[in-house]
Amino acid sequence: MAKKDKGRISPHFSRLAPVGEEAEETLHAIVLGEADALVIETDKGPRVYTLKDANEPYRRLVEHMADAALIVEDDGTILYCNGRLPRMLGRASVISLDFLDLVSPEDRARTKRAFAEGAEADTSIEAKLVAGDNSGVAVRASITPMEFAGRRCVAVVIVALEDIEALKASEARWRASEERLELAMSAGRLAAWDLDLLSEEVVWNRWHLEMMGYAPNEVTPSLRAWWQRIHPEDRDRAIEAFERAKNERCEYSCEYRVVRPDGTIRHADARGQFHYDLQGRAIRSYGVVMDVTERKQAELGLQEANRQKDSFLATLAHELRNPLAPIHNAVHVLQKKHGAGDPDAPLFGMIRRQTEHLTRLVDDLLEISRISCGKIELRKEPIDMSAIARDALESCRSLIEKKAHKASLKIPGAPLGVYGDPVRLAQVIVNLVNNAVKYTPAGGVIEIETAREGDEIVCRVRDNGVGLRPDARVFDLFAQIEGSEHMSEGGLGIGLALVRKLVEMHGGRVDAQSAGPGHGSEFIVRLPEDDGPSIPQSAAETDPEGVETLRALVIDDNHDVGESLGMLLETLGTVVRVTYDGPSGVAASVEFEPDLVFVDIGMPVVDGYETARRIREQARGRQFLLVALSGWGQDEDRLRAREAGFDLHLTKPASVDDIENLLRRAGDPKFRQASAATPRE
Repeated sequence: MAKKDKGRISPHFSRLAPVGEEAEETLHAIVLGEADALVIETDKGPRVYTLKDANEPYRRLVEHMADAALIVEDDGTILYCNGRLPRMLGRASVISLDFLDLVSPEDRARTKRAFAEGAEADTSIEAKLVAGDNSGVAVRASITPMEFAGRRCVAVVIVALEDIEALKASEARWRASEERLELAMSAGRLAAWDLDLLSEEVVWNRWHLEMMGYAPNEVTPSLRAWWQRIHPEDRDRAIEAFERAKNERCEYSCEYRVVRPDGTIRHADARGQFHYDLQGRAIRSYGVVMDVTERKQAELGLQEANRQKDSFLATLAHELRNPLAPIHNAVHVLQKKHGAGDPDAPLFGMIRRQTEHLTRLVDDLLEISRISCGKIELRKEPIDMSAIARDALESCRSLIEKKAHKASLKIPGAPLGVYGDPVRLAQVIVNLVNNAVKYTPAGGVIEIETAREGDEIVCRVRDNGVGLRPDARVFDLFAQIEGSEHMSEGGLGIGLALVRKLVEMHGGRVDAQSAGPGHGSEFIVRLPEDDGPSIPQSAAETDPEGVETLRALVIDDNHDVGESLGMLLETLGTVVRVTYDGPSGVAASVEFEPDLVFVDIGMPVVDGYETARRIREQARGRQFLLVALSGWGQDEDRLRAREAGFDLHLTKPASVDDIENLLRRAGDPKFRQASAATPRE
């Protein structure tokens, strides 16, 4: 035990004999349990204080407080103080001093009254203390009554007012930040949640209540109340996404519909995160929910507009193809009858070329719409890219010769295998060659080259035409090459956009290169090489010589289309009968005994599909080639025609080449046997 004069401890027992400046260390020893008691000599005699029953963790907490903590006897003597007050005042120690001696003279009376009040009930006071250098330190003291070693004392917590002002400023900044966040969330109508995963209690802001359709005091926020408002078709998916994000420790993200009590549906986009304890348990989730109803409605509106656009384009193509078909057929009949020496032959040629050009425009317009909507299904097989390039060049030969271009083809001796749709890849090369033909002045040079480069098969189409600007976006839909209007033969700017989409659908890419305007251009198609099965050889075509005269039945409610197709077939050496509705066509298929039948799909009353089914039900209904004719040319139209019993589907206007190929097939006995043996639904 140690005894101490006021302000200084003097030796009394040998085991504890600290000097005055060690008084605070002695008290610390008692707090830490290293000493049992402290004797302090005061004007009223020695007093003994023990702290051996104190809670050590609590003592340590007090020692490390940011605020000054004191125990003051009712006469003002400081019995205990942590280290904060000495540092605040710049003094070595304050223990055993009279607290009022530390208060500035003008505040002592108020402070004494406050301490007297604090001995009975909690109170506080703001005053100025005197630092070691006689400067003033403004503080706020909170005073509460307590007993210490059986004596009446007060506990005092002192905070410097400059710390309070800093705290107030910090609180003001926090409130301002909260207000800004609230304004931002209100402006965005962001619903927010804070979920206790252990109790499943949720804190929602007002926007969350509003989104769910709850009145402010209608429901106690809970996870169950949340799930109940989610659309039944979306609920399991939303819960599964929540649980998966929690278990996988990733961000929660889910879109779902909310059904309000009045039946209205809102679309929500929820994003959240999770907080985990030291054992790895998810204990909290918080996040926001955005009302995306307007966005969803806009998306649905765009989808509907896109659907209507596709429907309009398909209808437009159908309506355009119907008048194109008789014009196309009639001009071929006239050319066949009058021959090249007729004075009107140039006019017939002009009509034929423009009809074919208009047909290509309609086809391109439909193709880009179908590809954009993902309605194109590739029919892939092993093919030789060199053969595709060679056939494409031959398809463009008439256009090349018309402009007196010099075209060359460079291909290797060995096949260049790719796995692709031969029709679509031929379309790619034809479009590139046609583009070169159109944008190269008469007498130009066009080169086509195929090669193997690494693990890619490459096809290059070069020309010495108008060239490209460095910033040209030639593969964009409806793009036109600037400064070449006088050379272009017309077009919608769709061909190259089709090329890019078709190549990408094959897992390849296409690039355009040019040294600039007037220096020509080069288009490079790169496709993955196929090292699969060998490339099949083309089957030999049936020799048209010696084929017997065929009988063809045409069924079309449009008299001009039916009659013109009949005349075209007659010029090709076929015996023809034309009928103008389904029932009479079915009857003619029995009476006339045709080798092939052309049926228009869009007939009234009994359409082409039903007509085909009825024909197939006849005794000879499986012994001839059944061909669908329609202005509708999408994949689903072809599939539906096949399901109705048609062998082939031709889009109006059918080319003479297609019809001649059909006549060869219809005259082939092997085909007739296969057709008759093939069951159809």
